[in-house]
Amino acid sequence: IYRPPSGNLTDALDTISNVLEDTRAENHPLIMMGDINVDILKQHDRENRILNETLMRHNLPRLILPPTRITPQSSTSIDCVCTNLKNDRLKTSVIEAGISDHTAQLTTAQFKIHDIPSTSFIQRQFKKENIHTLKALLENEDWNDLYGSQNVDDAYDNFLETLTMAMDAACPMVRTKSKPKSKQKTFIDKEALDLKAEYLKCLDKHQLTGTDQDKAKTAKAKKDYDLRLKMLRQQAS
Repeated sequence: IYRPPSGNLTDALDTISNVLEDTRAENHPLIMMGDINVDILKQHDRENRILNETLMRHNLPRLILPPTRITPQSSTSIDCVCTNLKNDRLKTSVIEAGISDHTAQLTTAQFKIHDIPSTSFIQRQFKKENIHTLKALLENEDWNDLYGSQNVDDAYDNFLETLTMAMDAACPMVRTKSKPKSKQKTFIDKEALDLKAEYLKCLDKHQLTGTDQDKAKTAKAKKDYDLRLKMLRQQAS
């Protein structure tokens, strides 16, 4: 989820509530995460109270996180992790991902492992040799039944019967197991890791000093890192 800093909180919560109710989310394990722009560290803040009341109506309490956005002037926890799972099934941490001026929230949930039965389906064989055999059978067919038909319906039935027999002989139906999904490609290299480390170094320094010079260095380091990731992503696709 995302709510801009200037976004109306009531409207945002109404939208979230409508989605949760329409999808009957309470019937499923749910973790809702994002930038809600409400600081959980301000326990008595009006927006914090309204947000918590809405979340509790849906049995989605918000987990207390350390600061997720740190600047030279402020330290706020405005990103959220809300869940209906029990705490003993969750592990949540805040990490420097080098993606934005927010930290990243990493949540791991424990579920029982269920064996997924292998699936299979039936399909015709259409390999090169099957097509070659089918062509040969059709070329050698005299089509007497088709030409001798008394009407269009009989002609179609005779054609379909002849074609089906040829297909069954040349391109038989076989049972095939579903192939496992290919693993998602990753795009990272040493240069990208070095650029990320440089960006985080500049970000830490800017958070301490708050100077325009360090802000500019941070922006440049972030741009260099983003461009490298973009290039690697294009190469991997």
